[in-house]
Amino acid sequence: MSSEWLPEVRGDAVRALSVLRAVQNDKRKLGTEQLCKKSLANASGVAFLFNFRMGVGITLGGGRGFVMSRLPNGGWSAPLFITVDQVGLGLTLGLSEVESVIVLDKPHLVDWFSTQGVGVSAEATIAEPLEAVGGHRNANDLAHDSTFRFSTAHGAIVDFSAQGSAYLLASTKNAGVYGQQASVKDILGGQVIEQV
Repeated sequence: MSSEWLPEVRGDAVRALSVLRAVQNDKRKLGTEQLCKKSLANASGVAFLFNFRMGVGITLGGGRGFVMSRLPNGGWSAPLFITVDQVGLGLTLGLSEVESVIVLDKPHLVDWFSTQGVGVSAEATIAEPLEAVGGHRNANDLAHDSTFRFSTAHGAIVDFSAQGSAYLLASTKNAGVYGQQASVKDILGGQVIEQV
């Protein structure tokens, strides 16, 4: 792995673990820990997204994350790194940072991330300062009734907007971590090992 990516990759791993801890420590009566464990046991993949949103009327946002695929032996692939760009229009005021885990229950949802994906959603989000809150519901390919999604939000934002999101492969980062020859299929198929 190129040393330039090491701090960011480690930071991504720390953030992913913090989201999983938040799921485990969630004390609301949602049963999120059991739901997450049940969903993970049968999942085709998992995505971790770390993004921000801000705006006054127009919402702008972005971030990064990674996707891992379930391998035939029951293990997990190396992470496929992605970036997220968002723009929206509606009633928006404030700034928030959101960290999410999305359990992908179908192989086509994992495959969706392996191409340049674009989703459109109508969202309503209220983030309270320094409190973990449940995520938002959206109308794109990732809003699937049996897909588990848990988000923690920090900041203060009121957001009732129509948004578009572009999920892009972080090609430079993936090449820096796995080498130029590693394809998306190699990464999600368990054919590469991180050189950490």
